[in-house]
Amino acid sequence: MADSGLWLIAITPQATVPHEAHRLQQLIAAGFRYVHVRKPSMGEAELRSYLSAIPQELHPRLKLHSHFGLAREFAVGGLHLNHRYPVIPAGIDATRLSVSRSCHSLGELKAASGCEYAFLSPIFDSISKTGYGSAFTPEELRRFFAENPQCRNAVALGGVTPGHLRELREWGFAGAAFLGFLFGAESEREFENRLEIIKNNT
Repeated sequence: MADSGLWLIAITPQATVPHEAHRLQQLIAAGFRYVHVRKPSMGEAELRSYLSAIPQELHPRLKLHSHFGLAREFAVGGLHLNHRYPVIPAGIDATRLSVSRSCHSLGELKAASGCEYAFLSPIFDSISKTGYGSAFTPEELRRFFAENPQCRNAVALGGVTPGHLRELREWGFAGAAFLGFLFGAESEREFENRLEIIKNNT
């Protein structure tokens, strides 16, 4: 994968799809910086089982969105803070982990600190969430990043497709997060084709 200057992030679908563990391996092999494991309906035991199905050597490229205590059992790469899990629990050594967080406004993004990166959403109309439309204009984003260079670790989330990568880079984003475009693929061949399209656009 060519170096586009953008970090590529993947987020798992809430409902596990067939061959998902294999798809995560393909994403990491293709150069994705992290795969975010977002499974809000999974209990801790179920999420433990899910992580156990992924080869251990890939765990440092995974980020947890829930059940942060599992970071004591698995050598995951980081934790993602959100409205359900807004803080890192006591007893977890965060110094070895990459921490990221979700932001839904420019004010939240400006206030975010101490993170490797922060998601800002929704940037485009969502592929996976009906009625979840873009909340920002290109002009607004360009101006914000120009005036707040400390926020240039933002990762665009929401409706991102390969055709958006160039403009996201131009607006000032550090990375792009894919969910619906990737995991909306109905077959392994279609998933591989979509991954190839991303690679060809970076």
